[in-house]
Amino acid sequence: MKSPLVTLLNTLDHLPIPGYWRLRRFINNRRYLHLQETPYLDGKILASPLMKMERDLVNGSLYEPVIIQTIQHFVREGFNFIDVGANIGLHTLAAAFASRGGAAHDDTITVHAFELEPFTFSRLSTHIRLNQLHQVAAHPVGMGEREGTLRLNIAVSRNNGNHTLIEREGTLPGPTVRISTMDKELLPATLAEVPHLVKIDVEGFEASVLRGGKTWLARQQQLALIIECSPHLLAVQNETVQNLIALLDAAGFENYYVILDPETFDAQGNSTDPSYNMLCLKGDYAQAVFDKADESHYRAAVR
Repeated sequence: MKSPLVTLLNTLDHLPIPGYWRLRRFINNRRYLHLQETPYLDGKILASPLMKMERDLVNGSLYEPVIIQTIQHFVREGFNFIDVGANIGLHTLAAAFASRGGAAHDDTITVHAFELEPFTFSRLSTHIRLNQLHQVAAHPVGMGEREGTLRLNIAVSRNNGNHTLIEREGTLPGPTVRISTMDKELLPATLAEVPHLVKIDVEGFEASVLRGGKTWLARQQQLALIIECSPHLLAVQNETVQNLIALLDAAGFENYYVILDPETFDAQGNSTDPSYNMLCLKGDYAQAVFDKADESHYRAAVR
């Protein structure tokens, strides 16, 4: 049975109250008042047992284990990592920890993490400091098709990762945030011949991010890219997964694989979630590194 407070909030969520998002975000963030230091891979994070993703970590489970494994596999083979929509840094930390071994070393691998929501960015920064990850650069900015500002829509759920730049059910109009582009941020900071792994998880805004990075993506010679595909969120922007693939085709990507992570697929490979992640490859070396991975965790994407 729902508490009176939850019932009240559910009612208020549907009313056009100016500035209400501030109260809703404050209530959501209250769940982080009693964070627990929790082991995570080769380090630790401060986790909230009231948030599903973090509760799993507190209870000893690994969130998105196949995606974590994929990230660490590529980083150990010398790929730098770029995390667009880094949230509290679970993927960022996985890449940074992996850079301490394998074909590359701590002083040669770089990690860039982009997160636009201020409270979430503060938690990301805390986790980077907590684990003394000097090779990680955190950027409090979002990625899009062009530079400027956009309104962030605040999720009313218990998942701060559901904040989004698109207007959709389950969110409230929130603050204005700064937007840059992958071209602006990455062209001066990276070399075309250095292999990179990019992860993009931006709640339906993925096509805009790709368009804002088309020059950088086309310039890079060896790329692996993990992109979240959410057909129901893309549709809000009149986009499709096929549009994402077309943008990547234009940048020189050749092969596409669905990642069979247990967060989105069952043991038989059946979908259990409306969203999934796709691994996209460009260049012979990127393909060769992928060919060393456990093939049971992937299947060719339908074009």
